[in-house]
Amino acid sequence: MKKRFLSSLILLIIFSTSCNKEPATLPYATYETQIMVAGAPNMRDLGGFYGENGKRVLYHKLFRCGDLSKLTTSDLDTLSALGINQVIDLRKSAEIASAPDILPQTGVTSTNLPLFASVSGGLSDAQIIAGVLQGTISVDAINQHMISLYNTIDSLKIANWTKAFAILQTTGNTTLFHCKSGKDRTGMTAALILFSVGVSQNDIVGDFMASNIYLSKTIAEELSALDSIYGAGSSDKLKPLFGVQDFYIYAFFNAVNAKYGSMDNFLSSLGVYKTKMRALYLEK
Repeated sequence: MKKRFLSSLILLIIFSTSCNKEPATLPYATYETQIMVAGAPNMRDLGGFYGENGKRVLYHKLFRCGDLSKLTTSDLDTLSALGINQVIDLRKSAEIASAPDILPQTGVTSTNLPLFASVSGGLSDAQIIAGVLQGTISVDAINQHMISLYNTIDSLKIANWTKAFAILQTTGNTTLFHCKSGKDRTGMTAALILFSVGVSQNDIVGDFMASNIYLSKTIAEELSALDSIYGAGSSDKLKPLFGVQDFYIYAFFNAVNAKYGSMDNFLSSLGVYKTKMRALYLEK
């Protein structure tokens, strides 16, 4: 009788203890930020940043990149292995026509949501280069042009950022968003996404500036080619067109604050539900 009582008591304790335990949560998985693909050197995972309440952004959910027109067969295998099933292309239709994305044949949807009506103020790259080298376009004018791309918050950007967040909040799919080089339009979009999940502004600026690191080899090759074509030192005048400067993204932040009062207000105007974004893209 005593043995039976003790056995029942032990079972009761075990049962009570197991009922009071918190449900097990999966450990936070970390991965490399840079995605090694030959055809897109600025491709990276937004995972790992600390968001609201110290929760980290999930890896393998949100990717940023330049255009995908040069992806190799091996690169496509990488995209498939990462589970990327949704692409948001922030380029103009003319850019897409001249360099269409190469995507896995099945399982990936692509949505075009352009952010700039005109990437170069109506001028072609060749016209800008010629203008700088001939002295009709100053380096300061290039900087001002770049800043204007960031501090202009027009109806096109508002409409398409609204659509982008609607996609992100509705599906929770693994998404890759990109523009041409993955630094300007993609940089602003990444900033908005990271703000929406509570990442600090310092970390957001760090992510923005990281394009200079990931694109360093590509930028060096492009500048060297300009020197070969137009003469030594020519590239020095054209550097503002390559890479990013921190005052670009700060111009964006300042424009948002001036027009909307705060980034939170701006995100609300875009239909962003921070609780939804955080539920989908932060660790549990």
